[in-house]
Formats: sequence, structure tokens, C-alpha cells
Amino acid sequence: MLIKGSTRIVWPLPSLGLAVKFSRISILGLFEVFRFLIRETLIPGRTWAGVKYFAWWLWRMPHQINTPLHLLFWGILTNWREFVFYLTTRHPFLQPTYFSLLGLINVQKYGQAAQGHLKLGLSLSITGALSHDGHHFFCAENFVISKTGAARLLDYGDPKTQHLIRTYGQELLAMMPKIMP
Repeated sequence: MLIKGSTRIVWPLPSLGLAVKFSRISILGLFEVFRFLIRETLIPGRTWAGVKYFAWWLWRMPHQINTPLHLLFWGILTNWREFVFYLTTRHPFLQPTYFSLLGLINVQKYGQAAQGHLKLGLSLSITGALSHDGHHFFCAENFVISKTGAARLLDYGDPKTQHLIRTYGQELLAMMPKIMP
């Protein structure tokens, strides 16, 4: 059974103990890039201005939804960041990522995603910091419970998530969470 996210598709392989994360590349996004380029550069008298505007539009912040970089490359960037972050930190709060094929495909240790609600027994300062990235830390499906009973985060490719793990990782690991069915 495939699990589809906005920028990646996960193919769990429990019999092998692996989960494979494929980057989603939007063909519609690629079409939109070319449509915009043609529209902006074929207007008589605006060719150079259109090209400059197109370059600005194409390369503006990629994490903004519906920009070409987001539609085409955000899954690749997320996979690559996730792999490099695990490789450089090996933080025990993270589910291990074993391999990445340039961000197109990641191979991660398989773990059954937790179900239910998170009961966070965290200090107010950490809870406030985590609210800037609520998707990752307040959704039970982003965690697995290891054989030792420790919670491990499955999805950690976002820069905000990585910053929070660097800053509060040990405290999160010590206090993190009880999963309630």
C-alpha cells in the first residue's frame, strides 16, 4: 500500500524492514513553467522584461506552494535533506535513513506509524517552539515506536523540523510522547 504525501510517496516494505520514499515531480508544474515562459516572453516589447520576470518567478523561495521549484523539486530537496541530516547527526530521535539516490529515492528503516493522538508532556517553551512546525510534531502518524519503546520521527526533511531537533532533540527524546489510541 502506497502512502501519498504532497511531495513524496512512501512504499512500505515491512517484510524487508524498509520504507522507500519516492520524490513526487509534478508534470503539471513543468507544464505551468513552460506556459508562463511562453506567455511572458511572447508579448511584443516585453521580451527581456518577461524573461527577467520569469527568472524571478522560477527561482523565488521554493517552499512556497505552487511555485515551479516547489512543484518540481521539493520532494527531491526534502529527501536529500533528510538523508544528509540523519547521516550528519545520527540523532536517536530520528528513524534511520540508510540511502538516498540524489534525493529521488530514499531508503529508510521501516517502522509501523503510530496511530491515535499524541499526549505531549513538554514544557511550555518547547511546545511553543514546536507550534512553528506543528505538522511534524503533533501528528502521531509521523512517529514510530521502536522496539525499546522510544518514539522516532519519520519525516524530518524540512529545515524547520531539523532546527527544532538540533535545538530540542535530547529533551524531546527524553519527554516524548505517549501515543494514545
